[in-house]
Amino acid sequence: MKNIIKLSVYLYLISIMPFTTLKAQKIQSDNGDGTYTNPVIAADFPDPDVILVDDVYYFVSTTMFVFPGVTILKSYDLVNWEFCSNVVPRFDFSPCYNLDGCNRYGHGQWAASLKYHNGTYYLLFITLDEGGFVCTAAKPEGPWKIRHLPKGFYDPGLFFDDDGKIYVAHGYSTISITEIDSNFVAKGEDILVYTGDIRPELEGAHVYKINGYYYLYC
Repeated sequence: MKNIIKLSVYLYLISIMPFTTLKAQKIQSDNGDGTYTNPVIAADFPDPDVILVDDVYYFVSTTMFVFPGVTILKSYDLVNWEFCSNVVPRFDFSPCYNLDGCNRYGHGQWAASLKYHNGTYYLLFITLDEGGFVCTAAKPEGPWKIRHLPKGFYDPGLFFDDDGKIYVAHGYSTISITEIDSNFVAKGEDILVYTGDIRPELEGAHVYKINGYYYLYC
């Protein structure tokens, strides 16, 4: 009988451990005194791209095969983030996302690029199976319009230059830049700009222009 009681107590303690552990975990990074503790977001938000519009930061992440998806968060201080919108509520470009005889586990939307230009929000992303897509909206909260592109760009980094030209940096291990028109169609060939060996499997390109210099961040 004593052994049964001990076992019952042990099982009870095991059953409540996740709840007691959860209470002890810090899920808010803001310490309330002007400092913060990592992780800033206690969740899985890979492949981030962040922009600043007026006094609000917007953050897009990879959600892969999960829809509603292509989630945007917003923040006023880069520490406290809140939900803004799901850019793509449904992805109706393949029955596989409905598990209709097939699936897209591990595939779907990857490494989106978020930009704000002349009053419009742009979001560019790739899927390995269906190709490239561009989404546009007047507000980050939506509604968003999605359009399938004739050519996709792997892990794209969208860039609007000061002279009105539009470029996309893209690639895996080797990085290219392609000029596109206002319909997001390539105007010419891909221009290879990086073939180095600093890091194998380099990807997730972003382009920035700061004080007259162009920076390629991967």
